Amino acid sequence: MAAGAAFSVLFAETAFAGVWLKGEGVNQNKWWYANTTTPNRYVVNENGAMVLDGQVSIQAVQAPETAPAVDAAA
Repeated sequence: MAAGAAFSVLFAETAFAGVWLKGEGVNQNKWWYANTTTPNRYVVNENGAMVLDGQVSIQAVQAPETAPAVDAAA
């Protein structure tokens, strides 16, 4: 038991040593990394945007089609 505890202490390391930011308002329950390298080795800037080769990485996405309007009076 003591050997297991000693092993755990010797090989324990911080899972993440960067900065966590917490959202405000509608995003108050969301968290993200900022100004660091994420555990999966992405570099993010102060806004949490992924940076590749010194530039913020952007990706175009197609917006989903909207559902047809529903007439509440019907």
